[in-house]
Amino acid sequence: MASSLDIWNTVIGILGFLSLICQLLFCIVQSKLPTAKSRVLESTLEETESLLRQCVEEGRLNNSAETAQFHRKLAKLRIRSNDIRVETLCAKTYIDDFRNMMKGLSRRTQHLCKDVQATRSDISTSSSSTSPRSLEEDTSLGEAQTLWTGPSRNML
Repeated sequence: MASSLDIWNTVIGILGFLSLICQLLFCIVQSKLPTAKSRVLESTLEETESLLRQCVEEGRLNNSAETAQFHRKLAKLRIRSNDIRVETLCAKTYIDDFRNMMKGLSRRTQHLCKDVQATRSDISTSSSSTSPRSLEEDTSLGEAQTLWTGPSRNML
């Protein structure tokens, strides 16, 4: 026969398990909300713009038509990002944010983030194919040769 203490332990165990499941579901849903996706999108877009700026400053993108194309593409992505950000910031509560997720705002944000990542990959690929590595290697090799003149006469 089960004592009242055994029943109490079972009830507490079930409640603890259910609370754990609820917390897990809340964390999963919260990571899928448009506000969370929007933060990832913004950081990815800023990183991509920074990469393009850096590649242009370092002279890795020599083709001005390609550079202009990347600037136009990033400008279009920034406009789309701003539109999504406006919709995301209209949500005042988690319920509003959840409604936006159900309307597809998270999905649109995720697709835009993938577009930004593809653009970042294109910039990286273009900059690495025209990278001035050989020039840097030649320069550093020349400096190494001029710095080292061989064993000193004192050592011989």
